[in-house]
Amino acid sequence: MSLTEMAYTNEFHHQRTQDNSCVARTISYLIHMKLSTLVFILIILLISIPLMMHYYVSQILAHQGQVAQKSHPLVTSMSLHSDSSSAHMKSRIDEMNRIKNSVSNELMQLEAKRNKLHQSIETYSSRIDELKQNLARLQLEYERLKYSVEQARATQREAAERDTPLLAMPRPLQPELGPRAPLPPPAAADARHCSLADCWDYSRCPLTGGFTFFLYRLEASGDADASRLHEALRSNAQWRPEAARVCAFVLVLGGATTPAELRRQGELADALRAGAVPVLLGEWPLPLDGPLDWRRAVLRVAEPRLPELHYLLRTLTDADILSYRRNGREFWEHYLSSAKAVADAVLTQFAERLELPPPPALGVKAGSAFNDTFQRLTVDVQLSSLDLDEYLGPIESPLASDRFQRNFTTPRLDTYARWNLFLAPHRLYPAVPYGDVLPAEAKFVGPRLGFRPVASGEGGSGKEFSEALGGNSPHEQFTVVMLTYRREQVLMSALGHLYGLPYLNKVVVVWNAPESPSDTLQWPSVGVPVEVVTVGKNSLNNRFLPFENIETDAILSIDDDAHLRHDEIVFGFRVWREQRDRLVGFPGRYNAWDTKHGGWHYNSNYSCEPSMVLTGAAFFHKYYAHMYSEWMPQVIRDKVDEYMNCEDIAMNFLISHLTRQPPVKVTSRWTFRCPGCPMTLSEDEEHFTERHKCINFFSRVYGHMPLLNTQFRVDSVLFKTRLPPDKQKCFRFI
Repeated sequence: MSLTEMAYTNEFHHQRTQDNSCVARTISYLIHMKLSTLVFILIILLISIPLMMHYYVSQILAHQGQVAQKSHPLVTSMSLHSDSSSAHMKSRIDEMNRIKNSVSNELMQLEAKRNKLHQSIETYSSRIDELKQNLARLQLEYERLKYSVEQARATQREAAERDTPLLAMPRPLQPELGPRAPLPPPAAADARHCSLADCWDYSRCPLTGGFTFFLYRLEASGDADASRLHEALRSNAQWRPEAARVCAFVLVLGGATTPAELRRQGELADALRAGAVPVLLGEWPLPLDGPLDWRRAVLRVAEPRLPELHYLLRTLTDADILSYRRNGREFWEHYLSSAKAVADAVLTQFAERLELPPPPALGVKAGSAFNDTFQRLTVDVQLSSLDLDEYLGPIESPLASDRFQRNFTTPRLDTYARWNLFLAPHRLYPAVPYGDVLPAEAKFVGPRLGFRPVASGEGGSGKEFSEALGGNSPHEQFTVVMLTYRREQVLMSALGHLYGLPYLNKVVVVWNAPESPSDTLQWPSVGVPVEVVTVGKNSLNNRFLPFENIETDAILSIDDDAHLRHDEIVFGFRVWREQRDRLVGFPGRYNAWDTKHGGWHYNSNYSCEPSMVLTGAAFFHKYYAHMYSEWMPQVIRDKVDEYMNCEDIAMNFLISHLTRQPPVKVTSRWTFRCPGCPMTLSEDEEHFTERHKCINFFSRVYGHMPLLNTQFRVDSVLFKTRLPPDKQKCFRFI
């Protein structure tokens, strides 16, 4: 090797040694730097070192090529003089190949180091993202805990300020046994004017004892109507076989009505049953004339007005005629259509005259899907990234809604609505979706109990809004009811998604499968009780049973494969609190008219006039669970069982029929199915055919189409509003 080549080689090794020394010093210095700076400098080194090495190698190779070219004539000349020159050249070439291989190996080692450092950077980056998510979750939990403490303090203050005890379901109070002094008989002159206060023994009818009666034996009279009425009275829940502990004594007499009266009760029952509008001349006594407002179903005209009757009839609009026909049909169906309906109505009317509440409507006692010795496996879950974007409300201790708080005021204040509008006067329900709200100042003066005004009454935008429930009703929570059938992993995923959901009281899972849940299932710990109940029958009607486990007025009915964000659920709950008598849901559907063949069709396309919301994701009042299971005609529930379909349509029909209002659709959602879930029944073509049939069948049962269209949906108040930087929207994405 020549001196020039050796010089260049030494220079290369010297430079490489300096580079290695520089890299070593740099790495030593970087050890003491922060993680973020270290990552940045590592990236710079990974880029610069290969470039520097490539530059020096290319310079050396280029210089050696120039030397070889300059020395080529010399080599040729020397080869003519000596054969040893060829051997010398060969050794030089071998040396250059060795240097090249050495450089290549070093470059490969540097590349391996670069890949290793790159992997370390990715590991640190993922760790940083994980720490950021944990920090956001901890901050969110801190905020929730902070406001949860404030809510707990408010509840404690309310408990201390409450000056009246909470009432509960009436408990029977038995009358005293033994002889009692009889009431003095009324004076002879007042015998025909005997009032309840004078002639009735109220001590046998205490307020907390309810209305009970003893039924005398029916004498054989051959009267079929009297016999049917007697049997209906015996089947009433308020009948008692012993005479010692009852409020009233009932005797059924046959043949007491005159033939003319029977005929009149027959221009009336037939007309109501047929859906016609009875026109009565004169003041006829009508059944249940006290609680029933017959002006809603019968057109009464004084006899002297007979020549002017045609003028009156011509003034009736189509809406008036429909209202008369519908109200009359409902009066007949609920109060006059059978001996049982007549017996229940008479007993309820008499109990109200005695100022006694009707018997309470009891919830369904469902058995647990687990035996007493079973231990569920649980697993912790975390909030998803979608639910970390905004604060939606505090996590609170379970808060049950008030139940049976209007035991004695309901028969007085709500008599008209119970008999004439909601047609359910025979039972006292835990709570009802109708009624007046307190004035706005009640949140700050007077009772103040139970309210949680936004920012203690000062109001505000997104931040203050999310800290308290606010609204015109007292503070409350909701219960999730989820129906499932042989989709265990889908159910577990759906339950895990409920973790950290504000205002959630509990989750009731209706287990429709005949077999028990698997022992190996890992149930997510969602922060609230998860009760798995079974009723022994696979029926979609089980979705709407009034389970005793449900302790809130608000129910969120949701499918196990539905996927709603937390902000959507909280928004829907807030909307329902201002529309408590309505069905509030997310996906909208409508009933379309078949212009070619006639009849109704179920339509799931996008529409500007929805008339239904799917109960796979909808809020409703628990009162409607009682109405669905106890009041709605049984043939509708039977049709649901026959098709294993249409329970959501049935609930839409029921609520619209009772309220004369359409449902409330919230947000822009038209579907809520989770991606990747197994195929559902709704994807089958037969599913839609059955729903067409259901709509027409339900319409025939009700005698009309109760579904009403609506042309609006509900979005957040500040949605799309331009706000200053220091203000926040009510919901970021709604």
